[in-house]
Amino acid sequence: DSKINLGGTARIFLTYPSSFLNQLVLSSGDDSITLGPNAGVDSSGTASVSIGPSAGIDSTGHFRVSIGSLAGANLGSSYGNNDVSIGHGAGFEALGSVSPGSNVHIGYLAGYLSDGRNSVHIAESAGQSQEGDWNVTVGYYAGYDSEGDKNIYIGQYAGYNVKENSDSNIYIGRQAGSRASGSNNIELVTNGAGFSILEGLSNRLSIENTIVGDT
Repeated sequence: DSKINLGGTARIFLTYPSSFLNQLVLSSGDDSITLGPNAGVDSSGTASVSIGPSAGIDSTGHFRVSIGSLAGANLGSSYGNNDVSIGHGAGFEALGSVSPGSNVHIGYLAGYLSDGRNSVHIAESAGQSQEGDWNVTVGYYAGYDSEGDKNIYIGQYAGYNVKENSDSNIYIGRQAGSRASGSNNIELVTNGAGFSILEGLSNRLSIENTIVGDT
């Protein structure tokens, strides 16, 4: 076994079998750490962490954390400053159109192929292929292939395939707001339909598939 000092004067040591030492790369010049086959290859930026096979590969941005195979990878020339990507494919090719990105992707394929900044995606495929800024998506496929800014989607398939020009909505529950378009809506359901009744509407409150106050 061999010991490697990861922390300089901090005297932090990790012990690895010698056969695995080729997977550990310390980039002391830019204060970054990479661990795993191809982790951090062709990436740029300072003070970043890439752990896992191809984690953070071909990515740009400072202070990034990419943990898991292909996590935070292929950002290319887009902005990935301050991004946190944890899980297989989390944050893969997530494009931050304005620096810094400051996105959080946690879960298998969370935030995969998403485009935006200052958003949070938690759970499998949450926020996958989403376009928009300042969104919060929590739940299995929540916010998948959705468009819009400043939205909150919580629950399985909540905010799924929400259409363009849909901003400042709150959709909570299974399939809440699914395939809806419109802004400033709130929908609370325990088990929504495949298509939300809020489709094409704005400034409405829907509880258990009933629009409150509508005549």
